[in-house]
Amino acid sequence: MEPAPDLLVTPSVRLTKQLGRGGMASVWLADHLTLRTTVVVKFMMSELLADPAVVSRFEREAATAAQVRSPHVVQMLDFGVLEGVPFIVMEHLVGEDLGERLAREGSLPLAEVVTIVTQLAQALTSVHARGILHRDIKPANVFLCEHDGATFVKLLDFGVAKAPVGLPYEATKYGALVGTPPYMSPEHLASEPLDHRTDLWAVGVLAFEALTGAVPFKGSGIIEMVLLLCEPVVPPRITEVAPTLPVALDAWFGRACAWHAAERFTSATELAGALARAAGQAEGSAERGSSSALQGARGATRGAATPRARVGESSPRAVAPAQPSPPARRLWPGVLAGGLVVALVGGAWLARSRGASPPRVPAPVAVAERGAPTVSAASAPSATPDASLPAAAPSASIRAERAPPSARQAPRAAPRAAASGAPGPESFDIQ
Repeated sequence: MEPAPDLLVTPSVRLTKQLGRGGMASVWLADHLTLRTTVVVKFMMSELLADPAVVSRFEREAATAAQVRSPHVVQMLDFGVLEGVPFIVMEHLVGEDLGERLAREGSLPLAEVVTIVTQLAQALTSVHARGILHRDIKPANVFLCEHDGATFVKLLDFGVAKAPVGLPYEATKYGALVGTPPYMSPEHLASEPLDHRTDLWAVGVLAFEALTGAVPFKGSGIIEMVLLLCEPVVPPRITEVAPTLPVALDAWFGRACAWHAAERFTSATELAGALARAAGQAEGSAERGSSSALQGARGATRGAATPRARVGESSPRAVAPAQPSPPARRLWPGVLAGGLVVALVGGAWLARSRGASPPRVPAPVAVAERGAPTVSAASAPSATPDASLPAAAPSASIRAERAPPSARQAPRAAPRAAASGAPGPESFDIQ
C-alpha cells in the first residue's frame, strides 16, 4: 500500500498532501473530517515491514508518547494498520525543529535558549514521572512552535524510548545501542544501565550547541565517541567558543555534563532553574550592581560530590571529578620518604657521635603520576553529519581531554569546518 492524496486512512482521516519522506517513514498532512481540523499521519515504509525491531520501534513511538500528559509533548491521536502498513495519527505542529533553526542561524540568543531548555525540562519532568526514558534528546526532536508570538516547545519521537519495569533503567539488550552519538552520555555509549540523568546529559549538550553552534563532544563515529568518553573527561567551557556569554554558564555545563552521573543535576527542573539563574547573573549585576544573582547562580553548583569551579569566579574551570587513587599509589611515596628521613637522621647522629661531618642530604625528587593519553575528536569527518552547524556561522569542534588522577587539565577547543546543508545526525540501533 502506498499513501496517496484523498486516501481514507480511517473513516474520519483523509490524506491531503505529503509533507516529507525519510528512511523509516513518510509524513502526510490530512483532514480530520469529524473534528474539522488538520492532523498529521505518519506511515512506516513498507520495505521495513520485514524487520520486527523496526515495527516494534514504530509502535512504541505512539504508545509511549500517549502515556505522557504534557502540553510540551507531541499529542498522539490514533494508531492503526492499513493494508499491513502501520500508521500514527498525531497533532499538526506549525513551526520548525531546533536543528533546522540552528542550521539557519548558527546559534541562538541566551534568553531564547533558556526558554527552550525550560520548556524541554517541563516535558522531561512529565516523561520521567511516568518511568520513561527518552534516550534520543537532540535538536531534530525538539520542535519550536509559534504560539501568540512566543516560542512553544514540543518534544518529538519516542521511537527509542524505554519504559522499564523498575529503576534504574536497563539497557535494551547486552551490546545494543540506541540513540544519536554526539548526544549520548558516557554510560549510554558504554551500554550500561541508565536512568533519567542520561537525558539530562543530552539536554546539556543541546544547550551548549544552541549557544555556541558546536557540539561539545564530537567524534567521527560511534567508535571514536566511545573512546572519547570511556574515561573521565574535562567538560569544555562554553565561553571558550562564545566568549561574550556569562562565565556562570561554564560551571552550569560542567555539572550538566559531568562524566559521573551522580554529579549531574538530579532532575530536569533543577537543571533548567540553574541555567536561568546562571543566565540572569550578568544582567542582574549590570543593572542593579547587587550580588544576589551571583549567590543564586552559585547555589546551582552546590551539592556536587567533588570540588568544581564556582559560578562567578574570575577564572572558573569545570573539571572532571577526581578519582580516588589506589592506596598503594598514595602510600609508597610516603613510606619511601619516611624511610629516607629516618636514614638521614640516623646517619647524621652517628657521624656527629664519631666526630665526622654529617652526610649531605640529596635534593628532593618530584614523583609525578602518569596521566592518561589525550583523545582528540577534532577535524575528522563525521559519520553522522551535523545539520546544526551552518556554513555561514563559525563553529568549533571541542576536544575533550581525559583527566589524570593527579592533575586537573583545562579543556581546549579546536576549529572545525561548518557542515553546509548536511542532514542532522540520525538515530541508530546497533545490535
